Amino acid sequence: MQCENIKQVVEKNIDESVKTVREFLRIPNVITDKENIKKAIHYLGDYIIGMGGTVDIKEYGELPILYGELNEGAEKTAIIYKNFDIILPETSGWKFNPFEAHMADEPGVGKVIYGRGAAQPKGPLASLLAGLKACKNEFGKLPVNIKFIFECDEQIGSPNLPLLVEEKKAVLRDSVVGIYPEFNQTSKDEVIIPLSVKGIIYCELICRGGEWGGPGVVSLHSSNAAWIKSPVWRMIQALHSMIDSNEDILISGFYEGVKEIKYPSEQLSAERINDMVQFMSSFTKKFKYDLTGKKLFHKYVSNPTLNISSLMTIPSRRWMKFVLPHEVRTRIDIRLVPDMDPDNVIKSIREHLDGYGFKDIEMLVQMKYPAWCINIDNRMIELLEETYKELGIPFGILPSSGTALPLYVFDKILNKPLVIVGLGKVGRAYHSNEYLPINSIKMFQLSLISFLDKVSRQG
Repeated sequence: MQCENIKQVVEKNIDESVKTVREFLRIPNVITDKENIKKAIHYLGDYIIGMGGTVDIKEYGELPILYGELNEGAEKTAIIYKNFDIILPETSGWKFNPFEAHMADEPGVGKVIYGRGAAQPKGPLASLLAGLKACKNEFGKLPVNIKFIFECDEQIGSPNLPLLVEEKKAVLRDSVVGIYPEFNQTSKDEVIIPLSVKGIIYCELICRGGEWGGPGVVSLHSSNAAWIKSPVWRMIQALHSMIDSNEDILISGFYEGVKEIKYPSEQLSAERINDMVQFMSSFTKKFKYDLTGKKLFHKYVSNPTLNISSLMTIPSRRWMKFVLPHEVRTRIDIRLVPDMDPDNVIKSIREHLDGYGFKDIEMLVQMKYPAWCINIDNRMIELLEETYKELGIPFGILPSSGTALPLYVFDKILNKPLVIVGLGKVGRAYHSNEYLPINSIKMFQLSLISFLDKVSRQG
């Protein structure tokens, strides 16, 4: 398979690819909507079966996960992993219904598809399948065998993913590479190659009235704050003990195992870094650190975080305006860099609370997984670089991404390399008027199938 041949097939089948993307985007599979999640996963399963593959939909818990295979009789096998769960669209700001997959012209971009999940994660997944189908129909078979893993619970920590990987470990270990498909091209045409993504811990801290004081089993009128302590102030004091005035983390043992992230010799261009810093500048008047450019961006990719997602009082008398609550809950998310152990971090937080006199504050861990990383010298990274070079696209190495994904299963369970692959530019991911340009579908398919072809021919 030559790049030019793949390009011709992609061009010839773009209308069918657009149809597939729009069909999939029209399924409103918000993570809380189990009925439409089933519709979405069966849509994916039927698509794989339609290409001559097999599908096994597993249900370890409340939400399903799909395992599929396309046996092309090839020497090499690749795993393609992708999530397809989406968040509820914003109630305002959309030009079109977020589940209509409306096509229109985006100023300065051209023809695009608007819709929730168009940029991430459903757009890449549907584009991938449509591209594979087009090439299989044209060439008779694909250059590699493919094992698919598609999940719909990434937003709640991907609890089913390690269970599936463990169950299918024997057959998955025949693969030479894992692939996470994603649109990774910037507005300046440069495509980024991430070498790691962060891990995550999501937990809830709960403070109730008890032996230390506070309302016992019910909320009280706020006038009682004159002589009864508040769980809310107690929670605030506990949270305040965890950081300094610049929000740097003070918890003993929190940074244990932190791996220093260094920029490799072949790195993101200064222009690309400044673009990302400038983009975030539109959302804040001042960054946490008095730094600029590369040094500021390095904080984003290399620092673990301790973030308060929400702080909620739980009054037992919801109709009362003046309340001394008997309970307060704080949700925190922690982003982990490579070599941080989630269990050690959880232990350090528990010990910190106990040591500062907050043994009564309960800690409920709802999700956790470690960071993932790959060495820049890995042969699969080299093949990806070669793919982009042959397509004439400049690339930059991103030492780490600030986002979290459960890619650890590839190196921790399977001991297999994984690469994040994909050309294509998108806009406003996870926000109102999220869109996927038609041209990005073509560039994405071209890059991914060209990479698979390179994998098939490597020694």
